[in-house]
Amino acid sequence: MEAFLKKHTVKDALGNGKLNLVSIDSKDTLGNGLSVLGEKNIYSAPVYDKEGKKWIGFLSLSNIVKKIVGLFAETAGVAATFAAVKEAKWTAEQVQAIQKKFADVPVTDVLDSDWIPTSLDANLADTIGQLKKADRLPVLDGEGNLVHLVSKSTIVNFLKDNFAALGDDPKLTISLSAGKVGRFEGLITADEGHRTIDGYAKVCEIGISHLALIEGNGNLRGNLSIKDIRQAQKDFAALIAPVNEYVNAVRRAKIVGDVHPALHASSDDSVGKTLQRLAIIKIHRLYITKPGTRVPFGVVSNGDVLFSLF
Repeated sequence: MEAFLKKHTVKDALGNGKLNLVSIDSKDTLGNGLSVLGEKNIYSAPVYDKEGKKWIGFLSLSNIVKKIVGLFAETAGVAATFAAVKEAKWTAEQVQAIQKKFADVPVTDVLDSDWIPTSLDANLADTIGQLKKADRLPVLDGEGNLVHLVSKSTIVNFLKDNFAALGDDPKLTISLSAGKVGRFEGLITADEGHRTIDGYAKVCEIGISHLALIEGNGNLRGNLSIKDIRQAQKDFAALIAPVNEYVNAVRRAKIVGDVHPALHASSDDSVGKTLQRLAIIKIHRLYITKPGTRVPFGVVSNGDVLFSLF
Protein backbone atom coordinates (compact mmCIF):
# COMPACT_ATOMS: atom_id res chain seq x y z
CA MET A 1 0.00 0.00 0.00
CA GLU A 2 2.74 2.44 0.94
CA ALA A 3 4.58 1.81 -2.33
CA PHE A 4 1.39 2.36 -4.34
CA LEU A 5 0.61 5.63 -2.56
CA LYS A 6 4.15 6.93 -2.99
CA LYS A 7 4.21 5.96 -6.66
CA HIS A 8 1.05 7.84 -7.60
CA THR A 9 0.47 11.57 -7.50
CA VAL A 10 -2.30 14.10 -7.01
CA LYS A 11 -2.41 14.45 -10.79
CA ASP A 12 -3.12 10.71 -11.10
CA ALA A 13 -5.93 10.92 -8.56
CA LEU A 14 -7.53 13.92 -10.25
CA GLY A 15 -7.34 12.33 -13.69
CA ASN A 16 -8.17 14.39 -16.74
CA GLY A 17 -11.13 16.13 -15.17
CA LYS A 18 -11.19 19.90 -15.40
CA LEU A 19 -11.88 21.99 -12.32
CA ASN A 20 -15.23 23.69 -12.55
CA LEU A 21 -14.11 26.21 -9.98
CA VAL A 22 -16.78 27.45 -7.62
CA SER A 23 -15.46 30.39 -5.65
CA ILE A 24 -16.82 33.07 -3.36
CA ASP A 25 -15.84 36.72 -3.25
CA SER A 26 -14.35 37.87 0.06
CA LYS A 27 -16.84 40.76 0.14
CA ASP A 28 -19.85 38.49 -0.16
CA THR A 29 -22.31 37.61 2.64
CA LEU A 30 -23.22 34.32 4.29
CA GLY A 31 -26.68 34.45 2.77
CA ASN A 32 -25.21 34.42 -0.73
CA GLY A 33 -22.45 32.03 0.28
CA LEU A 34 -24.90 29.44 1.55
CA SER A 35 -26.91 29.81 -1.67
CA VAL A 36 -23.80 29.06 -3.74
CA LEU A 37 -22.82 26.02 -1.69
CA GLY A 38 -26.39 24.74 -1.76
CA GLU A 39 -26.84 25.27 -5.49
CA LYS A 40 -23.59 23.47 -6.29
CA ASN A 41 -24.20 20.73 -3.70
CA ILE A 42 -20.77 21.17 -2.10
CA TYR A 43 -19.46 21.43 1.45
CA SER A 44 -17.07 24.34 0.91
CA ALA A 45 -15.61 26.76 -1.63
CA PRO A 46 -12.43 28.84 -1.78
CA VAL A 47 -12.74 32.54 -1.03
CA TYR A 48 -10.92 35.06 -3.23
CA ASP A 49 -9.82 38.56 -2.26
CA LYS A 50 -10.00 40.54 -5.51
CA GLU A 51 -8.28 43.60 -4.07
CA GLY A 52 -5.40 41.61 -2.64
CA LYS A 53 -5.46 39.28 -5.65
CA LYS A 54 -5.13 36.17 -3.50
CA TRP A 55 -7.02 33.22 -2.08
CA ILE A 56 -7.61 33.67 1.64
CA GLY A 57 -9.33 30.48 2.79
CA PHE A 58 -12.55 28.50 2.49
CA LEU A 59 -16.18 29.10 3.31
CA SER A 60 -17.53 25.83 4.73
CA LEU A 61 -20.96 24.58 5.72
CA SER A 62 -19.59 23.60 9.12
CA ASN A 63 -18.68 27.22 9.91
CA ILE A 64 -22.02 28.42 8.56
CA VAL A 65 -23.79 26.04 10.94
CA LYS A 66 -21.66 27.30 13.85
CA LYS A 67 -22.62 30.89 13.03
CA ILE A 68 -26.33 30.07 12.88
CA VAL A 69 -26.20 28.25 16.23
CA GLY A 70 -24.31 31.21 17.68
CA LEU A 71 -26.93 33.69 16.48
CA PHE A 72 -29.77 31.63 17.95
CA ALA A 73 -27.92 31.41 21.27
CA GLU A 74 -27.09 35.12 21.25
CA THR A 75 -30.72 36.05 20.65
CA ALA A 76 -31.87 33.85 23.53
CA GLY A 77 -29.10 35.16 25.78
CA VAL A 78 -27.62 31.71 26.39
CA ALA A 79 -24.33 29.95 25.69
CA ALA A 80 -23.97 28.21 22.33
CA THR A 81 -23.99 24.77 23.97
CA PHE A 82 -26.40 21.90 23.48
CA ALA A 83 -27.59 22.01 27.09
CA ALA A 84 -28.36 25.73 26.91
CA VAL A 85 -29.82 25.86 23.41
CA LYS A 86 -32.24 22.97 23.92
CA GLU A 87 -33.87 24.85 26.81
CA ALA A 88 -34.15 28.14 24.91
CA LYS A 89 -37.21 29.41 23.05
CA TRP A 90 -37.69 31.87 20.19
CA THR A 91 -40.69 33.67 18.75
CA ALA A 92 -41.40 33.67 15.01
CA GLU A 93 -40.33 37.34 14.91
CA GLN A 94 -37.01 36.49 16.58
CA VAL A 95 -36.34 33.70 14.08
CA GLN A 96 -36.99 36.12 11.21
CA ALA A 97 -34.56 38.61 12.74
CA ILE A 98 -31.92 35.88 13.13
CA GLN A 99 -32.35 34.91 9.48
CA LYS A 100 -31.86 38.51 8.34
CA LYS A 101 -28.84 39.00 10.58
CA PHE A 102 -27.28 35.76 9.30
CA ALA A 103 -27.85 36.69 5.66
CA ASP A 104 -25.88 39.93 6.12
CA VAL A 105 -22.82 38.47 7.90
CA PRO A 106 -19.63 38.88 5.80
CA VAL A 107 -18.12 35.55 4.73
CA THR A 108 -14.79 36.67 6.16
CA ASP A 109 -16.30 36.47 9.67
CA VAL A 110 -16.44 32.66 9.49
CA LEU A 111 -13.56 31.88 7.16
CA ASP A 112 -11.64 28.60 7.34
CA SER A 113 -8.04 29.73 7.10
CA ASP A 114 -6.60 26.20 6.73
CA TRP A 115 -5.14 27.00 3.31
CA ILE A 116 -2.60 24.17 2.94
CA PRO A 117 -1.51 24.06 -0.71
CA THR A 118 -0.18 21.07 -2.57
CA SER A 119 0.92 20.41 -6.15
CA LEU A 120 -0.03 18.06 -8.96
CA ASP A 121 3.28 16.23 -8.49
CA ALA A 122 2.82 15.53 -4.78
CA ASN A 123 2.60 11.82 -4.02
CA LEU A 124 -0.55 10.45 -2.42
CA ALA A 125 1.19 9.29 0.75
CA ASP A 126 2.27 12.85 1.55
CA THR A 127 -1.12 14.17 0.48
CA ILE A 128 -2.93 11.86 2.91
CA GLY A 129 -0.69 13.24 5.65
CA GLN A 130 -1.72 16.78 4.74
CA LEU A 131 -5.40 15.82 4.68
CA LYS A 132 -5.14 14.92 8.36
CA LYS A 133 -4.80 18.68 8.93
CA ALA A 134 -7.44 19.98 6.52
CA ASP A 135 -10.62 18.73 4.86
CA ARG A 136 -9.39 19.69 1.39
CA LEU A 137 -6.22 21.01 -0.20
CA PRO A 138 -5.86 23.66 -2.91
CA VAL A 139 -3.73 22.36 -5.78
CA LEU A 140 -1.46 25.09 -7.18
CA ASP A 141 0.61 25.15 -10.35
CA GLY A 142 4.18 26.40 -10.55
CA GLU A 143 3.00 30.01 -10.73
CA GLY A 144 0.78 29.76 -7.68
CA ASN A 145 -2.49 29.57 -9.60
CA LEU A 146 -5.30 27.46 -8.18
CA VAL A 147 -5.85 24.64 -10.66
CA HIS A 148 -7.81 22.09 -8.63
CA LEU A 149 -8.89 20.88 -5.19
CA VAL A 150 -8.07 17.50 -3.68
CA SER A 151 -9.99 15.93 -0.80
CA LYS A 152 -10.21 12.63 1.04
CA SER A 153 -13.00 11.62 -1.34
CA THR A 154 -10.70 12.27 -4.32
CA ILE A 155 -8.19 9.69 -3.10
CA VAL A 156 -10.83 7.20 -1.95
CA ASN A 157 -12.34 7.31 -5.46
CA PHE A 158 -8.89 6.80 -7.04
CA LEU A 159 -8.23 3.77 -4.85
CA LYS A 160 -11.62 2.34 -5.79
CA ASP A 161 -10.84 2.75 -9.49
CA ASN A 162 -7.48 1.01 -8.99
CA PHE A 163 -8.64 -1.58 -6.48
CA ALA A 164 -7.34 -4.56 -8.48
CA ALA A 165 -3.82 -3.09 -8.44
CA LEU A 166 -3.84 -2.99 -4.64
CA GLY A 167 -3.97 -6.78 -4.40
CA ASP A 168 -4.74 -8.56 -1.13
CA ASP A 169 -3.20 -5.94 1.08
CA PRO A 170 -3.98 -6.91 4.70
CA LYS A 171 -4.94 -3.32 5.44
CA LEU A 172 -7.82 -3.77 3.00
CA THR A 173 -8.88 -7.31 3.88
CA ILE A 174 -9.11 -6.76 7.63
CA SER A 175 -12.60 -6.10 9.03
CA LEU A 176 -13.63 -2.75 10.43
CA SER A 177 -13.93 -4.18 13.94
CA ALA A 178 -10.65 -6.12 13.88
CA GLY A 179 -8.77 -3.14 12.44
CA LYS A 180 -10.62 -0.70 14.69
CA VAL A 181 -11.27 1.46 11.66
CA GLY A 182 -13.92 4.01 12.60
CA ARG A 183 -15.43 5.04 15.89
CA PHE A 184 -17.06 2.22 17.82
CA GLU A 185 -18.12 3.94 21.02
CA GLY A 186 -20.28 6.88 21.95
CA LEU A 187 -22.44 7.12 18.82
CA ILE A 188 -23.86 10.66 18.83
CA THR A 189 -27.60 10.76 18.25
CA ALA A 190 -30.51 13.18 18.21
CA ASP A 191 -33.67 12.36 20.16
CA GLU A 192 -37.01 12.60 18.36
CA GLY A 193 -38.08 15.40 20.69
CA HIS A 194 -35.10 17.59 19.84
CA ARG A 195 -35.44 20.52 17.47
CA THR A 196 -33.13 20.87 14.51
CA ILE A 197 -31.25 23.78 16.09
CA ASP A 198 -30.71 21.60 19.19
CA GLY A 199 -29.15 18.95 16.99
CA TYR A 200 -26.89 21.44 15.28
CA ALA A 201 -25.85 22.84 18.68
CA LYS A 202 -24.74 19.32 19.63
CA VAL A 203 -22.89 18.93 16.31
CA CYS A 204 -20.98 22.18 16.90
CA GLU A 205 -20.20 21.51 20.54
CA ILE A 206 -18.76 18.05 19.89
CA GLY A 207 -17.04 19.00 16.64
CA ILE A 208 -18.68 16.45 14.33
CA SER A 209 -20.61 16.78 11.08
CA HIS A 210 -23.64 14.56 11.64
CA LEU A 211 -26.08 13.01 14.11
CA ALA A 212 -27.77 9.62 13.81
CA LEU A 213 -31.55 9.50 14.18
CA ILE A 214 -32.67 6.31 15.89
CA GLU A 215 -36.07 4.60 15.89
CA GLY A 216 -37.67 3.35 19.08
CA ASN A 217 -36.48 -0.20 18.31
CA GLY A 218 -32.88 0.98 18.04
CA ASN A 219 -32.70 0.80 14.25
CA LEU A 220 -31.11 3.56 12.20
CA ARG A 221 -33.84 5.89 10.97
CA GLY A 222 -31.97 8.77 9.38
CA ASN A 223 -29.21 11.29 9.67
CA LEU A 224 -28.85 15.02 10.29
CA SER A 225 -25.78 16.37 8.49
CA ILE A 226 -24.26 19.82 8.25
CA LYS A 227 -25.06 19.54 4.55
CA ASP A 228 -28.75 19.57 5.47
CA ILE A 229 -28.43 23.23 6.55
CA ARG A 230 -29.26 23.95 2.89
CA GLN A 231 -32.91 23.32 3.77
CA ALA A 232 -32.82 26.48 5.90
CA GLN A 233 -32.55 28.51 2.70
CA LYS A 234 -36.12 27.46 1.89
CA ASP A 235 -37.53 27.42 5.40
CA PHE A 236 -35.35 29.04 8.06
CA ALA A 237 -38.11 28.68 10.66
CA ALA A 238 -37.87 24.89 10.29
CA LEU A 239 -34.68 25.07 12.37
CA ILE A 240 -36.89 25.24 15.47
CA ALA A 241 -39.10 22.38 14.25
CA PRO A 242 -38.54 18.75 15.39
CA VAL A 243 -35.42 17.31 13.81
CA ASN A 244 -37.30 14.38 12.24
CA GLU A 245 -39.62 16.79 10.39
CA TYR A 246 -36.64 18.79 9.16
CA VAL A 247 -34.79 15.71 7.87
CA ASN A 248 -37.96 14.43 6.16
CA ALA A 249 -38.24 17.77 4.34
CA VAL A 250 -34.60 17.50 3.24
CA ARG A 251 -35.22 14.05 1.78
CA ARG A 252 -38.37 15.21 -0.04
CA ALA A 253 -36.38 18.05 -1.64
CA LYS A 254 -34.55 15.51 -3.82
CA ILE A 255 -31.54 17.71 -4.46
CA VAL A 256 -29.83 16.81 -7.74
CA GLY A 257 -26.69 14.76 -7.11
CA ASP A 258 -27.58 14.16 -3.47
CA VAL A 259 -28.01 10.73 -1.88
CA HIS A 260 -29.61 9.52 1.33
CA PRO A 261 -26.70 9.52 3.78
CA ALA A 262 -28.15 7.27 6.50
CA LEU A 263 -26.54 4.11 5.14
CA HIS A 264 -24.68 1.51 7.12
CA ALA A 265 -21.86 -1.02 7.04
CA SER A 266 -21.61 -4.16 9.13
CA SER A 267 -18.80 -4.27 11.67
CA ASP A 268 -17.48 -7.43 9.97
CA ASP A 269 -17.23 -5.74 6.53
CA SER A 270 -13.67 -5.40 5.29
CA VAL A 271 -11.94 -2.04 5.01
CA GLY A 272 -11.67 -2.59 1.25
CA LYS A 273 -15.38 -3.28 0.85
CA THR A 274 -16.19 -0.20 2.91
CA LEU A 275 -13.83 1.95 0.81
CA GLN A 276 -15.49 0.80 -2.39
CA ARG A 277 -18.96 1.40 -1.03
CA LEU A 278 -18.15 4.91 0.14
CA ALA A 279 -16.79 5.72 -3.32
CA ILE A 280 -19.58 4.09 -5.31
CA ILE A 281 -22.43 5.65 -3.32
CA LYS A 282 -20.52 8.96 -3.09
CA ILE A 283 -21.00 9.56 0.61
CA HIS A 284 -18.63 10.57 3.39
CA ARG A 285 -19.65 8.14 6.13
CA LEU A 286 -21.42 4.89 6.94
CA TYR A 287 -22.92 4.01 10.29
CA ILE A 288 -21.49 0.79 11.72
CA THR A 289 -24.12 -1.78 12.69
CA LYS A 290 -24.08 -5.13 14.36
CA PRO A 291 -23.88 -7.93 11.73
CA GLY A 292 -27.29 -8.68 10.25
CA THR A 293 -29.02 -5.70 11.87
CA ARG A 294 -29.71 -2.01 11.36
CA VAL A 295 -28.79 -1.14 14.95
CA PRO A 296 -25.90 1.36 14.80
CA PHE A 297 -23.21 1.66 17.42
CA GLY A 298 -20.46 3.46 15.55
CA VAL A 299 -19.55 5.32 12.38
CA VAL A 300 -16.80 5.05 9.75
CA SER A 301 -15.85 7.92 7.43
CA ASN A 302 -13.80 8.14 4.27
CA GLY A 303 -11.09 9.75 6.41
CA ASP A 304 -11.09 6.82 8.85
CA VAL A 305 -10.64 4.39 5.95
CA LEU A 306 -8.00 6.49 4.22
CA PHE A 307 -5.91 7.15 7.32
CA SER A 308 -5.96 3.44 8.24
CA LEU A 309 -4.09 2.67 5.02
CA PHE A 310 -1.10 4.91 5.64
